Amino acid sequence: MKMGVAGKEVRLGIIGLGGRGRGQMKTLLSMPDVQVTCVCDLYEDRVQAGIDICREMKGNEPVGTKRYREVLTRDDVDAVVVMTSWTTHLHIATEALRAGKRVAMEVGGAASVDECWQLVRTSEETGIPVMLLENCCYN
Repeated sequence: MKMGVAGKEVRLGIIGLGGRGRGQMKTLLSMPDVQVTCVCDLYEDRVQAGIDICREMKGNEPVGTKRYREVLTRDDVDAVVVMTSWTTHLHIATEALRAGKRVAMEVGGAASVDECWQLVRTSEETGIPVMLLENCCYN
């Protein structure tokens, strides 16, 4: 298996498995150096869909949960991708940073300038980067 720049597989926790979340997870799983080890959503059918996608695309069965905090405590999760409702991004992202996880968010993670600064300050305090995956930031 071809590995990423650092020479090791990245183990992701996916938080939020609605239509966009499942679609983006498929894109991530198409990368040879990415493994999804945990999937999370408030709806059990979405959790099962995430497990099924991983099994189909990579042959592994990730842990499934309805509690995002469980994802943040796992040793087999290097980073989380937050694809929940945008109103929950900031809270989940700052908790993930404080738990030592790298964070990527599917859309901009804040609803105000103050929330943007909360995210920046938490990243600076923890020394852990955040990646905003918004594709329309500069339109």
